[in-house]
Amino acid sequence: MGMGQSLSRLVLDAKNKIIGVDKIKYKSEALTRWLRKAPMRGSDCDREIELLKLYLTIKSPSWRYEKEARILRFEQGILDIPGEFLVQVCFGLQTPQADIDLISTLAQKYCGCIKFCQMVRGKSDFGFTMKER
Repeated sequence: MGMGQSLSRLVLDAKNKIIGVDKIKYKSEALTRWLRKAPMRGSDCDREIELLKLYLTIKSPSWRYEKEARILRFEQGILDIPGEFLVQVCFGLQTPQADIDLISTLAQKYCGCIKFCQMVRGKSDFGFTMKER
């Protein structure tokens, strides 16, 4: 079963109560721009839903390397996501080596994931770079 078919199965399964799936948009000041130009058409509820979706699906351009997507649900809790969805694991700056070893082993064994990276300090004060492992 391909990734697209798996995603369709996950989204269309009524027990998951998913209300949306969207790729993250990496834009500077997207919320501020939306608030300045907030559409006056439609109901208050429509505008609130649009703002909520924007709020949940935008990040600063500095996070673009993540190529993230989000699944939106009204309910919290465990969501059974097929293992083939895990494509890469990126560890934070201070992730202990023992955690890296354990997560890498589990991701390979149970999901077939073979791509790993770690964030490292870049040349600027706030810069980060992704280093393949």
